Amino acid sequence: MFPNSFRRSLAVGTAAVIALFGLGPTSTAAAAVPASATKAADYLSAHLPRTKDGFEKSFQTTLGLAATGSCTYSVALTTLRSNLESLTPAYVKSGGATAAAKAAIAVASIGSDPSAFAGKDLVAAITKDLPASGKVVGSNGFSQALAVIALERADADLPASMVTNLLGYQGADGGFAWSTTADADPDTTAVAILALQAVGGHSAEVTDATDWAADSQGADGSWAATFQGTELSPVDSTGLLGSALAATGADVTTATSWLTGQQLDSGAFANVRDGDTADLMSTTDAVYLLTGSPLSTALVDLNACPFQLPASTSSCTGVWVVVFREADDYSVRCAAQYATGFDALKSAGFTAGIENDFLNRINGYPEVIDTTWSKFWNYYHAAPNADGTWGTWTSYDVGGAESQPVKGSVEAWVYSAWGEDPTVQPPRGYASTVTPKVSGTRKVGRTLTAIRGSWDPAPDTYSFRWYRNGSAISGATSKSYKLKKADKGKRISVKVTGRGAGLQTVSIYSARTGKIK
Repeated sequence: MFPNSFRRSLAVGTAAVIALFGLGPTSTAAAAVPASATKAADYLSAHLPRTKDGFEKSFQTTLGLAATGSCTYSVALTTLRSNLESLTPAYVKSGGATAAAKAAIAVASIGSDPSAFAGKDLVAAITKDLPASGKVVGSNGFSQALAVIALERADADLPASMVTNLLGYQGADGGFAWSTTADADPDTTAVAILALQAVGGHSAEVTDATDWAADSQGADGSWAATFQGTELSPVDSTGLLGSALAATGADVTTATSWLTGQQLDSGAFANVRDGDTADLMSTTDAVYLLTGSPLSTALVDLNACPFQLPASTSSCTGVWVVVFREADDYSVRCAAQYATGFDALKSAGFTAGIENDFLNRINGYPEVIDTTWSKFWNYYHAAPNADGTWGTWTSYDVGGAESQPVKGSVEAWVYSAWGEDPTVQPPRGYASTVTPKVSGTRKVGRTLTAIRGSWDPAPDTYSFRWYRNGSAISGATSKSYKLKKADKGKRISVKVTGRGAGLQTVSIYSARTGKIK
């Protein structure tokens, strides 16, 4: 995988080197996420739903990524938070208290306040018009449990009647059911266990429920709900109930083993046994068990994730530096100092986590170092073409401590699998520009005009700035400049700046005129 042994490994980042040479990684900010969970979360991150896909998909994906507990997915979760902000008001308006409960759980899982989200008090909406029976309006056994979890996660007052109502869904066999007249099912039992664990003080009922789960578990380690004799998704049931049992301290080894055997090459899970079609909800429910973090505790507090990249720039007289983490998470900046690649990275305004000349993180990312080699910081460079476009990306044969960037070139650090070239470049430069000239009579009261010439490619706009003996003249930003008394005996020059979509911002100065008369 890594040609040229040690020198080549320097170029591809620390994660590979750690695994290849047995180096110990630096301490991480969170517990390592199992490889199977990382694959599933990576799938979710790469297949983010859009607002047009509706609330449910954003709800599911948010909780799946939050279950990793890793700020590595903060960019994807920020997008999902935006989705939830757009979708929650209408969803709660149509779905009432049970919809508010689901929204509150998702909101809490990313560190936002359920009592003040998207202009809604989701906590108040859960208990609105709550009857004396404690049955949340429109609820069943599953959604009643979710409502209890939502209030507990929000640290809100929980009416005792709501818990009493939930216990009414528990059958004599210990399992919980969708309705008081139905047989127990693994999904409802799972969220009921989580709700009672969150509330506390119901160990006997939880024990009965876990006993039912043990008795109803398949020989292969899975659970599956049925409807009219047809098996529903065992991945969902196993993920939900397995994670709930793990929260009680139960051994879920066989359930986890069966579940990992159902994972597709893409990292996703199907919603039928031995299926081959990825399903978003099933993948999320699987992540709960794979990470050991159920929906009642799944959390990535976006307010505490320090991974913001600095804004991109459009001009550079040194070396360009590209840092690329995900599809919409990248920054293109300029380094003024570039003796080495690491110098360029830091000069461009990025923070580099480096140990023993190996790059672990950029701006704290990733939070957890992947020692399985599935992703790491790949290191590339490219040179500009004569027409201003950029040449082909080339992977470095040395690392950032040994590389020697060339002025006008571009460096790229890409967090990806081996061999995935950068998909982002700096703005295009210019095949040719013209040094501007100053035309006109050099006499107070007369007007000077900037002659900019033709650039290739042509910028969308040109701007002008006039100077007196090298100092900017206040308010002199037009193509022409009328000479004043203050200019007498001084020399005048002009700066022309070209800007355009996808183009670099370039400024060129004219020569100074003779002294103004």
